[in-house]
Amino acid sequence: MKKVLIIGAGLEQINAIKKAKELGLFVVVTDLSPKAPGIQFADSYEQISTNDKIGNLNCAKKYKVNGVLTVCSETAVPTVAFVCEALRLPSFSINTAEYATNKAQMRQRFKTHGVPVSSFIISSNYEDTLDFVNANEGPWVIKPVDSSGQRGTFIVHSKDDIKSKFDVALEKSVSGQVLIDQEVKGREIHVTMFVFKNKPHFLAFSDRITLTDENFGIAVNHIGPSSIDSDTKSKLIKVCGSAIESIQLRDGVCTCEIIINDSNLYVMEIAVRVPGGYLKEIAELLSGIDIVEATILNAISELTSLEDLKKHETHKGVSAKFLTSLNFNDTDKELVSLDFDENYHTSESLILLKLHHRLPFKFEKLNNSVGRFGVLICTGDSLDQAVVNTERAFDSLRYNKSHKLINYKKYSFKHYK
Repeated sequence: MKKVLIIGAGLEQINAIKKAKELGLFVVVTDLSPKAPGIQFADSYEQISTNDKIGNLNCAKKYKVNGVLTVCSETAVPTVAFVCEALRLPSFSINTAEYATNKAQMRQRFKTHGVPVSSFIISSNYEDTLDFVNANEGPWVIKPVDSSGQRGTFIVHSKDDIKSKFDVALEKSVSGQVLIDQEVKGREIHVTMFVFKNKPHFLAFSDRITLTDENFGIAVNHIGPSSIDSDTKSKLIKVCGSAIESIQLRDGVCTCEIIINDSNLYVMEIAVRVPGGYLKEIAELLSGIDIVEATILNAISELTSLEDLKKHETHKGVSAKFLTSLNFNDTDKELVSLDFDENYHTSESLILLKLHHRLPFKFEKLNNSVGRFGVLICTGDSLDQAVVNTERAFDSLRYNKSHKLINYKKYSFKHYK
């Protein structure tokens, strides 16, 4: 029996743990929390942090694993690369992991390799930041170079607010560096790919619908396939290829976040892990390909063809809408129940209604992606129909027995017609 080490045992790793078991593998998981929900599905557990490289290496040696991987965990990416290089197991390189998780190195690689990016500076002191702000018209985006999930990320409209936001971002940066961008306004696109033997396979192009102002950058809806025209899609494919080359990725899942401003494309970020935020589900529902299984097989050198993993039914439209505290009145009270009203008839289009906490629970303020505590996913026979189906299901939800949900306002980009 082959053995695999999955770094991280949180909610988003459960699917991978179960899938590895289905494939007949002995599954070892590591997580700092002994209460991590994925532990119960694994064969063995070691209490080791996802960013503890030596600890995970010793664990991999102890169990003599045949492969190491993570899904949806940004902090585990460098650890996976470190362990795999030490044991000569299949993985992306240490350099690739660093380029894909440190925004400073990522942007420099993009710039050096001709990948289009917005004007930016990497700074560890306020004086340099102020010089950049004075030389580049705002608004400006400030974020730590080594965070994820929109933690410590701000859109700043006034120079008077630069210092306070810079200080918060700097505090949340492990390496003590902050990325300051000149904001690029436009349509946000997620491109999900699987790079296999140096060739990127494009699985999904989806629109990333985010909020503005105090909830800047937090995605509350993913819809796909994006309604971009064929010329724009060709440009996206070319730009994503350049981004992949810039970080030297040869094999594995990859996602690019891109903003389209008029006819110009700007690559904001690239990641080399199975994506969280239900982008994985979007890709699988559109392509039919199980990217978690592909990642597991790739880690143990048993991936022979992506087409062999086309196991899911494909759909012409998918919409994933997140639930947050902004959808509810009386957020000072607990969420006790959430269900559809008696007039809603569940159809095949409803794929998932999921809460990330057990009821009852208290509402979390929407400060970052962790504040998205639930999701509603529907499909359709077209992109528009998927959106309609999701909105109909959303409008039919009732919380605490009788209360309607509130829809979002101030979208960065509104697909709805």
